[in-house]
Amino acid sequence: MQLSPTGLNICIDFSSLATYVSLPATVRLLRETQVPVTWWPLIKEVTTQRTASADDPQAEYKARRARAKAMFARAELKRNCALAGIPVSQGEPVFPDGVGQTDAAIGLLWLQQQKANPESVLAYVDSVFGAVFGPGLEAHNRTPANDLNKLLSDAGASIDGLAAFRAEDPLAKVKLMLEEVSL
Repeated sequence: MQLSPTGLNICIDFSSLATYVSLPATVRLLRETQVPVTWWPLIKEVTTQRTASADDPQAEYKARRARAKAMFARAELKRNCALAGIPVSQGEPVFPDGVGQTDAAIGLLWLQQQKANPESVLAYVDSVFGAVFGPGLEAHNRTPANDLNKLLSDAGASIDGLAAFRAEDPLAKVKLMLEEVSL
């Protein structure tokens, strides 16, 4: 796997409502320009919040900044929900049982590996976002492999060889590649 030397490399975060909101405009632009695109998943690292100690001279400032960031995040969530046409209660990413952010990223990489046509990739991306911010997948028979297989099959992709592809840890390879270009 490597970045495309020609065309666009678009990094997509399946847990980001802002990405979901910007997707229709991005797709329109891509269709108008006919630029070749390679889609790459972004996975957020889990970080822990540090709490200010009592003897920290900037504790008050840090607390003010934390409140301001939280207030901005709530306002941004409301704005993005309004743009997406969904209630605020659906604005936080909730991956359906059986399809996590890692699974969604592996599915995107699998489509790339299979050299899927652009419409299949867009159908997959749209179905993942629909599952995360929409009503979700059917409640029966939910396991990570089954739901990812369903999303890929619905996008028109073959799933033959997917298990072996997952075993190769494609996300680690992508993470190293993106670190090289400082994304």
